[in-house]
Amino acid sequence: MSETLPYQQLENRIIQIIISSPDVNQMLMDIAKELGQSFSVDVCFITHEINEQSKHNLAFWSINNNFNSQNIAHIPVQEILDFGLFAISNISESPFKNTCKNSNLSALLISKTSGYNQLNSAIILGEYQAYNWTENEISSLKNISVLVSLALRVCQLQQEAKLSNQYETLLREIGGTLLQTSSLNSLFILALESTLKTLQINQGLILTLKYNNPLFKRLGKEAKPQGKADIICQSEKFKNNKKYQKNQSFNIAESDLILKALEKAPETLAIENVNNYPDLIINNPEIIFDSQTTESLLFVPIMGSMTSEARTPIILGFLILQDQKSHVWSNHELQLVNWVSIQISINMLHNQSLSRVQSLVEERTSQLKWSLDVQAKLSEKMRQQLEELQQLNKLKDDFLSSMSHELNTPLTTMKIAIKMLRQPYCDAEKQTKYLDILEQEWNREYNLIKDLLTLQQVESQKLSIQLKQVNLKDIIDKLGMEFNKKWSENKGLNLVVNYDLLVNKKQSLVDNLQLYTDPYTLEQIIGELLLNAGKYADPETKVELNIERKITREGYLIIITITNYGWGISPDEQRYIFDKFRRGKGVTDSAIPGTGLGLTMVKSLVDHLEGNIEVSSFPLENSPSFVTSFTVTLPQSFQ
Repeated sequence: MSETLPYQQLENRIIQIIISSPDVNQMLMDIAKELGQSFSVDVCFITHEINEQSKHNLAFWSINNNFNSQNIAHIPVQEILDFGLFAISNISESPFKNTCKNSNLSALLISKTSGYNQLNSAIILGEYQAYNWTENEISSLKNISVLVSLALRVCQLQQEAKLSNQYETLLREIGGTLLQTSSLNSLFILALESTLKTLQINQGLILTLKYNNPLFKRLGKEAKPQGKADIICQSEKFKNNKKYQKNQSFNIAESDLILKALEKAPETLAIENVNNYPDLIINNPEIIFDSQTTESLLFVPIMGSMTSEARTPIILGFLILQDQKSHVWSNHELQLVNWVSIQISINMLHNQSLSRVQSLVEERTSQLKWSLDVQAKLSEKMRQQLEELQQLNKLKDDFLSSMSHELNTPLTTMKIAIKMLRQPYCDAEKQTKYLDILEQEWNREYNLIKDLLTLQQVESQKLSIQLKQVNLKDIIDKLGMEFNKKWSENKGLNLVVNYDLLVNKKQSLVDNLQLYTDPYTLEQIIGELLLNAGKYADPETKVELNIERKITREGYLIIITITNYGWGISPDEQRYIFDKFRRGKGVTDSAIPGTGLGLTMVKSLVDHLEGNIEVSSFPLENSPSFVTSFTVTLPQSFQ
């Protein structure tokens, strides 16, 4: 073996390979060749794990055809890697002589890569004859492992970018279908086939559940659901198997897998390998999958409408994915399939709502035709119903318009941030900046969905009240610390809290501010109003929170007033300020972020606590700013 190529020269060559190679796989092969020739060894290969599904990929070079990449199986790389850097002059005299005897190599120099990734990867140099590795060779390989680690990181980023593009394509396809068709069957087919294609999974199906007793979970842990499971969509590979044609419907209790998935819901049941679950008794597996060819399963629940935390939402069905090989379900895959299941759930619920509306229209129309004697009354009813439908359509249009903006804008921002992250030579500071943008836009989407779910629960009267004795001052002190910290950093705002006009001044402040109400809902109301006040307040001003207690014929009342100085609300806008998706014209023109749901949710929550909310806004003298106040009146003791 000749003298090793000078380190600086070898480093420059590898850097040039990383920069100029258009294909990451060829890049690793070129690096393996460069290392093998520079160290003048007989073989060189690089083992690396790009992700959970592609383990022990190999970039390989050999001076002749006497060695092939399959011989790596005879070398205990993972065991040797525990040493980090390991040199074997003669395998026959090493602890690994038995495991390495079929590798055709006599000397090994192995270095674990480090510096740019956390991958379990290594560089392996080999000689057919016994060889004493020099200190220079060992040191050079250790140093060069940092550059190889960089190359592996490039491979990892390339594959992650490819997966991201595939996921983005899937989301775009499903999103486009939602806008273009109202057919549930078309959505099911597209969602299933596109998901299988994106994740490279063999087969799958979608099934819906119909319970005889939807509230079975309240009966205790031993209660089992009674009802039917209907397979409403199957992948093409599934359909072509004649064995499954007769199993379009079956009893829920017949499948232990369905029962297991129901028990775990709303979380996803992910089975990497059915052989790893000996305690799972699988009765009649052929109902859902072929136990002879399927090794991994994923049961993604399709959830119904959310209720209170104390109640479990009804599970409408499952999106089931199956793979013929063992599959480690990554977090990215779980997030993707959960998003797909949410879209299926939303459209199933939407379809049910449309069916009910259509049924109502047909019923009223048949009544109109059935009796001419009540023509006038039926005509009036029909007119009223049409107005209601128009209002629903208008609300739907407002919803779609607002949601289109609030969904597309963050997605566009996230897409730009992702593209910038993919730019070469993107330093750590810029990466942090773009990752912060991604996190901020994700939080924006998450808060939008959370507000929609809360509003739906309140308006459908499904939001339960957890009554407790609570001290208002504790809630205000907690929120005050949070908002003062955030405002001081962003806008220089200051929160000023005033406790005045308390009826019984002999009692302490704590006694005067004791309420019997729902503390979580009360905190939501005050927090949302403070958030709103800070959003529209002028910088370097103050937000005032005034607490008043007074007595009426109905009992003691707590009056909470939150005032800010900044954007105003015109008298015309005040009439619909609590309507869904309605925002002031000036606010919209100035591109202040928001969905128009915050105050609607506050109004609904205040009504939920048997309270009242009012708004006032008037201009300051000799100033373009306004004084805007929201006043919430709540009973001190909830009836």
